[in-house]
Amino acid sequence: MRILLSVLPAVLCAQQIQNLGPQAQSIDFESSILFNSCRATHWVGFHDSVVGEAPTQLHHVNMSTGRSYTINTAKTGRGNVYGKTISAANGKLYFTTTAPCYFYEYGLNGALRQITASTWARDACGSNLTDKTGQQAAEGPNGTVLIGTGVRGTLFSYDPASDLVTDYGVIDPPTGNPTCIGCYRYVYTLQADASYAYLGMRDARSNRWWLVMLRLSDGQQTACFERDNATNGMVSRRTSDNAVVYQSRTTWYLVNGAQGCTAFPIATPTTAPYYMPGATYFQNSAQGYEATLFKVDLDLSSVPADSSTGAVTTLRYRLPAGWGSWMTSTTALAMVATVRR
Repeated sequence: MRILLSVLPAVLCAQQIQNLGPQAQSIDFESSILFNSCRATHWVGFHDSVVGEAPTQLHHVNMSTGRSYTINTAKTGRGNVYGKTISAANGKLYFTTTAPCYFYEYGLNGALRQITASTWARDACGSNLTDKTGQQAAEGPNGTVLIGTGVRGTLFSYDPASDLVTDYGVIDPPTGNPTCIGCYRYVYTLQADASYAYLGMRDARSNRWWLVMLRLSDGQQTACFERDNATNGMVSRRTSDNAVVYQSRTTWYLVNGAQGCTAFPIATPTTAPYYMPGATYFQNSAQGYEATLFKVDLDLSSVPADSSTGAVTTLRYRLPAGWGSWMTSTTALAMVATVRR
C-alpha cells in the first residue's frame, strides 16, 4: 500500500474535487463524488429514494487505504448532485440534501454530524423561509464552507473553526419581493476569494443568467451582466493563475469583487474541471477526469442498489490508474424495495 501512495501527486486538502453527478437512472441512487483530501483519494456514493421512503445513505471508500464506511443519515432528504465541498482547514466533507434540506459534516472516518444554526428552523438549511435544496458549494476563505441554495437563491457560510453559520439571505431579490416568495432561482455556480463570493445565478422561469458578487464581511451585493439577458452563464477559475472568471453567453471575463462590475473580456481560458450532467448512466471514466486528475480508474456499473441487487452496492476501482489489480468495495444498504428504471 505504501508503494501505491508514493506514486500519487502531492495535493493540498480540498484542491481537487469532482462532482461526478448521477451515475444511473435508478430511483434510489442520486450521485457520487471523487476527491483528494490530505493526499488520500476518496469516492463517496449517495443513495436515497427519490420518492422519499428511504433515508440518504453514504458509501464511502478511501481508495488510498482500502477502508470503507457505510453511513445512514436516518433522514429522507435526497443526497443532491452538486452541493458538496471539502474544507482545507480540516479535510472534512460538507454536503447538503434536497427536499427537505439538511446540512452535514462528514469526517471521512464514518463520523457524520448534522449542522443547524440557532436561527434556522428545525431540520432546515437556512432561515425560517428556507430553501428546498443546497444547490452549489465551494470553499471560502480560511477553510470556511459556502452553500448556495434553490429555489429562492440564498447563500450561507459555515466556519468549522468557530462552528458558526452566517446566513446571507436571498441573493439579488426581485424589486418589491425581498424574500423572493414564489421565485424559482438557483445559485448554479459558486466560487470565492479572500473577500468575495461569486455566484452564478439563474432564474429558471425566464432562463436568465447573471453574476452576483457578495462581500463576505458585510453581505453587500453587486449584480452584474443583468442587461445581457444571457441564456447561459458560469463562474469558474482559470487554471493558469486560479483567478475567478465568468462566462456570459460566449464571452469570458476576468472578475474582481473590489472592482465592481468592471470586468475585462479575456481569451477563452482553461478552467477547473466542472461537470454538470443530466440523469445519464456513466459506468466508467466520466470525461476521463478520474484517470487524468485523480489517477484512478472507476467501474460504477454495479453501484446502483435496489431490489434487483438486494440493496447491495459495489464499487470497483484501480489506483493508480492503469496499474495493478482492480479492487472491490461492497456494502448492503437499508433501502426500500424499489426497482431500477
